[in-house]
Amino acid sequence: MSASPPAPDETTTAHDAHLVEHEARFGRRLWTGPGPEVPEGTDAIPPRPFYLEERGARGVIPVLALDGWLTAQGAVFVTAELELIDADGSVLADVVEPSVCVSGEGDRVAFPRHDEDDGGLTTVYVLALDGGSPTPVSGALDDALMPFFLTDGTLIVTGAHHGEILGLFHVDPETGITRRLTNEGLLIGRGPDPRFVPVPLGVRHIREASGGRVTYFDGDGEQTVSWLEAVVPPPAVPVDGARGVVSP
Repeated sequence: MSASPPAPDETTTAHDAHLVEHEARFGRRLWTGPGPEVPEGTDAIPPRPFYLEERGARGVIPVLALDGWLTAQGAVFVTAELELIDADGSVLADVVEPSVCVSGEGDRVAFPRHDEDDGGLTTVYVLALDGGSPTPVSGALDDALMPFFLTDGTLIVTGAHHGEILGLFHVDPETGITRRLTNEGLLIGRGPDPRFVPVPLGVRHIREASGGRVTYFDGDGEQTVSWLEAVVPPPAVPVDGARGVVSP
């Protein structure tokens, strides 16, 4: 029996939006089937089947993985062994977290990677899929995970500096500049704080609403975070008794 894509759902996540965009752009489809039942009382996430269908190809390519995204070249997957692989099975990186994200152009993938030499903390890397080595982009953070590509090529990352609670950061992978967006100055063990903003439940629950703003599901409800200053027009100045703006 051949696999087929599931019917459209009413809820659109970041992963869904990327798939729709990439399917149209690259002429291939990727969908997933149900995974095995998770034993009660465990947090383990079992791998599930992903199906990759190339334009004009007969049949589909099944891959058992924890996560999968379409790319300009094909697709990338995170295996149960926490390896990032391409559709041919070539290993692109290891010791990765299953919360990767592919850029809108499909030419880069961002992923968190465990640093065993630093107490098991994670660093976000970006890998150009046309060759090269993974480049760390969250060096200013002691812990970073769940990277999400925005349409301008920058990233939203969940992370923290030493002693701080997790929050959202805006990261420019080209410059390495990071900017904390939520939970500024909130420290671990200080108790409840009215300024606290929950972080996303996962990468698949983040979506970009517009430039300088993201909306996401935190497990209990929806959060919207903005980080660009609003542009306020200059006040009108009277000119010869009329309302107008004085020319420089």
